[in-house]
Amino acid sequence: MNKSTDGMMAVRKLWDVGLGLKAGVLLNEQLPITSQPKWAANILRLVKAKSGVEHDCIDLAIIVATDHSKWNRGHYVFSETRKATLRLDEKQPHEWTEDEETLHWVLALTELVAKVTYNATNPVDEFDKDSAAWVVASLRGFVDLWRMDSEFAEKAWHFATDVS
Repeated sequence: MNKSTDGMMAVRKLWDVGLGLKAGVLLNEQLPITSQPKWAANILRLVKAKSGVEHDCIDLAIIVATDHSKWNRGHYVFSETRKATLRLDEKQPHEWTEDEETLHWVLALTELVAKVTYNATNPVDEFDKDSAAWVVASLRGFVDLWRMDSEFAEKAWHFATDVS
């Protein structure tokens, strides 16, 4: 990512005060669309590892996002992930176990990764243009959820700003 020092300082300030979406909007402006799928997959991989959540949709999203020849399957991944999320939503959130709640939030991130991946194909029926910004907002939400884990917080910042 071509990061200006002033721009990244502004992003970091927003990130540090918990304004993940605003930080994501600024980052999104600097992130080429063709870099977004792999970047988003790396973020999902980080969250998956920290959460311990396992789900086929998560694995599929990572596979599709990291293989340019499969990006056109991003819409399918989104649809399958949304079905899994809706099945989980058949229970009221106050009835969820802690594991189900974590799965719900990781699946929400998975949906965003699928959107970013599909949008990188330049489709006529693209998802929300700000999906990459929401990936950052979601990641910041996980930092807040696991606020006692400063190591994860630093890794999250690194993953949010690294597209290598």
